[in-house]
Amino acid sequence: RQDRAIVQSILDIGRNMQLRVIAEGVESPGQLAQLRQLGCRYVQGFLLARPAAIGEVIAQYGDVEATVAGTAAR
Repeated sequence: RQDRAIVQSILDIGRNMQLRVIAEGVESPGQLAQLRQLGCRYVQGFLLARPAAIGEVIAQYGDVEATVAGTAAR
């Protein structure tokens, strides 16, 4: 219960400051569901993908440097 309140507070701070908040360390479908209920739009963790070397990421998803640079200014 207290964990949920902390996460909600962090998300609220991010929204109020017009920042994107990324929930890190999402490992279970239950965690993902709770984050979605709280309105968290961005997550990362073992549930979605295991850590990988940059070469593996580029091979699978392409070169995302331009995408990352384009979103950094937002």
